[in-house]
Amino acid sequence: MLAFIFSILFLPEAMAGCERPLSMGWESWEPYMYRDQEGKLTGLDIELIQQVSKEIDCQIEFIETPFKRHLIELKNGNIDLASSTQYTSEREEFAWYSIPYRTSKYSLIIRRGELDKFPFKTFEDFQNSDIHLGITRGYFYGERMARIIDKKSGNIVIEDVVAEAINLRKLLANRIDAFLADPVVIQSVAIEDNTPDSFEVHPLPIHATTFHYIASRLSVPENLMMQIDKALTTLNRDGWIGQLSEKYQGMSN
Repeated sequence: MLAFIFSILFLPEAMAGCERPLSMGWESWEPYMYRDQEGKLTGLDIELIQQVSKEIDCQIEFIETPFKRHLIELKNGNIDLASSTQYTSEREEFAWYSIPYRTSKYSLIIRRGELDKFPFKTFEDFQNSDIHLGITRGYFYGERMARIIDKKSGNIVIEDVVAEAINLRKLLANRIDAFLADPVVIQSVAIEDNTPDSFEVHPLPIHATTFHYIASRLSVPENLMMQIDKALTTLNRDGWIGQLSEKYQGMSN
């Protein structure tokens, strides 16, 4: 279950409204952002930013793009907003961060029934193994995993792909031993692929995190992010975000 974390904000008044529509990139990551059976763009992140845009009197235009490319375009000021973004000091150099609007975790996804093959009790057990591990390109799995991915520690063999659905299919084809993912997302992917009982989540904690909206420092003024924060705080206080999270697979505490 996902928790929603909000701080009490004391924000100076800033002018609401936008001089132009704001662009926000997205890629399919159900249940946070995806197209439904009728082709409509939806998901927790999408509905939330649409409601925020009403609160601050701005229009949002959505651009489909892979997440890694999305961050490059946002850094260069060509796309204004991104959702489901974790904090890193590198990203803060080019982006304003909203307050966190949800928490989540990245876990080790393995084939169902194979838990005994991976008797990891600690993260050190995991990083010193020779497991063949799938990751998604451009995703951040915490500092410990970043060192492994950069080959600064551990013996894990890393393979990266552009989408978590590919990792699930590689896992079921025995091409990798495990992969890292948000279990909520992978359950949605597995249902879509008609393989809902094909995997299980290893109990070893990998990375727990908060997610934010971010805005390009080159194209979005800081006071607009302050308005987004104010809207998020109001929507949380009024229970709107809690209701939204329940809609998407009961993700609130």
